[in-house]
Amino acid sequence: DDITLGALLDTCASDPHAPTSPEFTELFTRRPKDTTTCTAFIKSLVRCNRIDEALELFRVMKASGDAAPDKVTYTVLIKAMVDRQDLDRALALVEDMKGAGYQPDNVVVTHLLEGCRHVCNLQLGKRLFEELLGRGMQPSEFTLAMMLKLYGRCGAQGEAHELLSGWPKTCSLQPSVIHYTCLMSGCM
Repeated sequence: DDITLGALLDTCASDPHAPTSPEFTELFTRRPKDTTTCTAFIKSLVRCNRIDEALELFRVMKASGDAAPDKVTYTVLIKAMVDRQDLDRALALVEDMKGAGYQPDNVVVTHLLEGCRHVCNLQLGKRLFEELLGRGMQPSEFTLAMMLKLYGRCGAQGEAHELLSGWPKTCSLQPSVIHYTCLMSGCM
C-alpha cells in the first residue's frame, strides 16, 4: 500500500546504502504512482548514485498524465547534475522546467551557481544571478554566498567586494560573517 511504499522511500532517501532493487525501480517505471512518490524515489536513486535510472523515471513521469514532474522533481535532478559537474544537463533541465511552467527559484539558481563555480564560468553565473534579480526575486543568503564563492574561484575579487558592499542597498540584508569569510577565502 502507499503507506508501506512511503516508509520504504523514506528509508531509501535517508540512507544512500539502502537497497533499491531493480524490481522496485521497475515498479515505478512501469506505472508511476504520483508526483510526490516518484520524486521521493528519484531522490533515493540520486543518493544511491543511480542517476540514469532517476532520469529514466523522470522521462516516464513526463510521459505520464498522472505523475508529471513538479518543481521539486526538477530541483532534485538539477542538483544531481551539478554534483556530477554536468552543468550542460543541469541547464537543459532548467529549460525543460521553464517549459513546464516553473521558474528557477533561489534554490535552483544557487545550485546552478555552484555548477558555474565548478567549471569556473563566471559569465554564466552572472547572467543567472541577474536573471534572478530581473524577475524581482530577493536572493537568499545562500545565493549570495555562492555568488561570492564563484567570484573568488574565478579570480574576480573586486567584483565580489562590490557585490558584498552593495548588498544592503540591493536586497535590504546585512552580510553576515559567512559572507565576509567567502570574500576572504576568494582572495587566497
